[in-house]
Amino acid sequence: MNISNLWASSLFCFAVFAVIWALGDIIGPDGASLGSAIANSTMSTAVSAWAMALLITNLGTIIDMDQLIKEWKTVVVALCALVGIAAISFTASTALFGREYALSAASPLSGGLVAGILTTNAAQAAGKPEFGAFAMLCVAFQNFVGLP
Repeated sequence: MNISNLWASSLFCFAVFAVIWALGDIIGPDGASLGSAIANSTMSTAVSAWAMALLITNLGTIIDMDQLIKEWKTVVVALCALVGIAAISFTASTALFGREYALSAASPLSGGLVAGILTTNAAQAAGKPEFGAFAMLCVAFQNFVGLP
């Protein structure tokens, strides 16, 4: 295998970047054990956020506009479902569960796992991890009911 072809692969370049970052995190804590250096590494959080951005970007770029126009009925049904989820979240769900719980459930119900992860991150950043846990509970329940 030619080494120049290997460096042309974005996955290989990312792997080299991840290894260098991991080594920097492991070497950084002076006198710390290897296990604690790995446990305290910021790499997993950063890689997770980076991978999430790539996933969202990839999902947006694989849409074929001609196929989307042909499937206009599906698009209309999906948009109606989103409007329905928003209406129920702002009315009945807010009255039953409270505004924060209703709104933290709305995004994963309409957007799936990626929206659930983004909601969880936003809830943790706001200092309210219970809403993030509720969002992931909604994702799990939706998968439990919807996947079979």
